Amino acid sequence: MSFLPNVRILLSLLALTCIPLLAAVSENSDKVLSLAGEWRFQLDAEDAGVAAKWHARKLNDTVQLPGTTDTNQKGTKTDYRPTDRLARVWSWIGPAWYQREVTIPESWQGKRITLFFERTKNTRVWVDDIFVGRENSLSVPHVFDVTQAMKPGTHTITVLIDNAKLPPVGPAHAVDERTQTNWNGIVGTMELRATDPVWIDDVQVYPSVSNKNARVRVSLGNITGNPAKGKLTVSSKSYNVATPADFQTQTVEVAAPERENVLEFTYTPGGEVPLWDEFQPALIKLDLKLETTAGTHAFADQCSQRFGMREFIRDGNRLLINGKLVYLRGRLDCANYPLTGYAPMTVGEWRKIFKISKDWGLPPLLSRRLMNSVSTSKPSFLTNEAHSTPPMTKTQRFTTSTSSHWKPSRRMSLSTTTAHARAA
Repeated sequence: MSFLPNVRILLSLLALTCIPLLAAVSENSDKVLSLAGEWRFQLDAEDAGVAAKWHARKLNDTVQLPGTTDTNQKGTKTDYRPTDRLARVWSWIGPAWYQREVTIPESWQGKRITLFFERTKNTRVWVDDIFVGRENSLSVPHVFDVTQAMKPGTHTITVLIDNAKLPPVGPAHAVDERTQTNWNGIVGTMELRATDPVWIDDVQVYPSVSNKNARVRVSLGNITGNPAKGKLTVSSKSYNVATPADFQTQTVEVAAPERENVLEFTYTPGGEVPLWDEFQPALIKLDLKLETTAGTHAFADQCSQRFGMREFIRDGNRLLINGKLVYLRGRLDCANYPLTGYAPMTVGEWRKIFKISKDWGLPPLLSRRLMNSVSTSKPSFLTNEAHSTPPMTKTQRFTTSTSSHWKPSRRMSLSTTTAHARAA
């Protein structure tokens, strides 16, 4: 068997599990409105809702979101009992409508407002009588710009989700009944977000161990209609280490004449920056503060990005992290989660899964859920601790002897449930 394909898989894996090159995390909690809770709901078996303008009427049922038609026991209750897998108790494939009111505060006047659904299926969205857009991705969050439709005051959000409309993916793990099923609903973070009309849209960090710096790529948005100029102040600090340290501050001039703008620069922390590896998972928190003017108005935004200073390369048939030989023994997570029918979306659940893998000496985790979540917005279940893998003991290392096999120090405990799945 060729080693190179496995290397490519592991390189992709390390990009996911070692350093989160995901979007910046906003720290302005007053600019976020959670949409979790009770929503009005209605199934649309005849697919008549769009033509009949269901977005303009009050739906006749209720569900709890985040959640799915399965977790809310909506759809058709089945007694299907296949012999090769678990089966859904409640099944629904087709259009389903979700609706609720939300009040936009006066403090959001003049802000850019987006509607964020971390994970869902084919969606169409209305705000009051205004159609604001559609999305169909199974891999990234659905984000809708609702700035023009949502001024301060009370509005009705209506979402049509149709899990019968799928990209041509075949029996993929994202929609297959043998894994997490083709559920209908919204899971993970769901909220409204407000920023100034000149904002930090995305931050990506590419560390260089040899140069002791990092290339930073910042995407800036500007919907003012005027060119924006200003500065970006960048600082950083280490954590998840014995002795945290602050590093130097750097200022970068900013020009954002277009709606979408990209700024790239090299950030040099200075001092002794701790390196990330499986034994010492040191992390760096990069703080960014944007100050701009467009026309006669001043705007500001800030966010943080977290990364590990590390270099992961292939040297012949060996894998190296920061120049040191590393052995990887991992597992493939194909999204088999019978309690809900979909992969976990909370920090606590993923910490439990990662801990089980670590306890069994399987620190790399190639998850179909993770692969389906890499996006320009940080998934809610990801934290820096989740990316930190503790040391493996000698008994958990690979062995080159074909007659020896790694054995766990304890038996795996398996539990069964009928909460949302029925065994044959």
